[in-house]
Amino acid sequence: MVITFEEKKQSPVKNLLIAAAVVAVVGAVGFFGYQYFQSLSQVAPPASQNEVNVNWTALKDPKLDELHLFQDVKPIEGDIGKENPFE
Repeated sequence: MVITFEEKKQSPVKNLLIAAAVVAVVGAVGFFGYQYFQSLSQVAPPASQNEVNVNWTALKDPKLDELHLFQDVKPIEGDIGKENPFE
């Protein structure tokens, strides 16, 4: 005995509504995305040219002579690590 299953057929109105919604969403993303990238492509006004002044007297400060450099780290002599306890 053969068992047959009947599939419920979707109405064409429902399919048209789904298709219209998809087209509306794609159109909205395209329209607003295009406007967003158009606003990004506008040229910004040039920045004002400010003169840079460097205070070179800070390098002659006596407090700078009191600073010490880090000591050199010497490489480790001998074997590195410890014996394997599992051998």
